[in-house]
Amino acid sequence: MSVVNNFEKLLTDFFSLYHPRQVKKVGKMVQEFKGQEAVVLKLLCDRYKKAYKVVPGLIEALEEASKTPVAPSPIEIDEEVNNQDTSEEYSNEYQGNEEEEDVAKEEEEEEAVIAEEEEVAEEEEEEK
Repeated sequence: MSVVNNFEKLLTDFFSLYHPRQVKKVGKMVQEFKGQEAVVLKLLCDRYKKAYKVVPGLIEALEEASKTPVAPSPIEIDEEVNNQDTSEEYSNEYQGNEEEEDVAKEEEEEEAVIAEEEEVAEEEEEEK
């Protein structure tokens, strides 16, 4: 399977399994990373701690691009045993982290607004 020709399907399949909330962004990613398909898929496997073989044709594409053999990811041995349980746990864990990051950003924004309001109030008092 050619990674370049099937990039959109490979991304959709990958995200369907490991991060379903990202499936809606696949079209944009295909356009954004044109010409870097194998590298993007490799980085996704590394980020989600998945063996390169979960993406059909990725190992061959990486070998062709680098002209040197690509070693399977270190997780490959455990991947066969824990594939189903790990993917669901990781997806749930990642979604929780994403929500925590959103809350933290909102809190930072609120603090910045409050600090700015206090600054304006202080300046107005000084002018009086």
